[in-house]
Amino acid sequence: MLLLFASADYPADSLQHLCRQLRYRGYLVCLPKKNLTLEQLSTVPFTAALLCFCKKADGLPSPEVLRHYFPNIRLLVLSGRNPSSRWRSIPYTDDELCAPHGFPEICAMLDKAGVFCHSSRKTIRRYGIELPADRKSVLLGVRRISLTPAQYTILRLLLMCESPLAEEQLAGFLRAPRGKLPTGSVRVHIHGLNKIAADGSIPRLIHYVYRTGYCLCPPYGELLPEL
Repeated sequence: MLLLFASADYPADSLQHLCRQLRYRGYLVCLPKKNLTLEQLSTVPFTAALLCFCKKADGLPSPEVLRHYFPNIRLLVLSGRNPSSRWRSIPYTDDELCAPHGFPEICAMLDKAGVFCHSSRKTIRRYGIELPADRKSVLLGVRRISLTPAQYTILRLLLMCESPLAEEQLAGFLRAPRGKLPTGSVRVHIHGLNKIAADGSIPRLIHYVYRTGYCLCPPYGELLPEL
């Protein structure tokens, strides 16, 4: 999973294009809302953080703070500047890609850091749920059910995270950069997942923990060994 930050001078259209391309390729990308703290985000097992900036790093969290909340995270820099310029790289980061660069180079840097897209991963089998890498379906018991891209992303996140996830955390993986989801859209997607599960004779798949967030219901929420 990839945590994406952008500086104040990074173009909004470039950020939007990058985020869409990464999600289309199959990466789990979170562009957090401003009201989400790093402490709240630390409950999600991110593999890497991508810091995007042009000439100034204003608005980016410092690498020291990021490593405090994410001790094992890989810190990557995507710089919109020419490598011959005299601007110094952000210190204490693991890798940097300077302009000019293209999307294949960005993917190569992410793959090198261990940030894998859905298409490069095998089927996830956990909690009695089988989630294939095609991003289109899920096997619940003996029933294979079709999913929308948003439903697939939400279910994948709940499978990968042991702690409940708040609506704002889930929205960071779904919403357009620097935009807003329609009111209650995350709840609509989760209602759709529960309705699909009910059609398969499963009383409930996901429930809400008061003032905490969403998680899988037992027996799907029980910590069972992976197959």
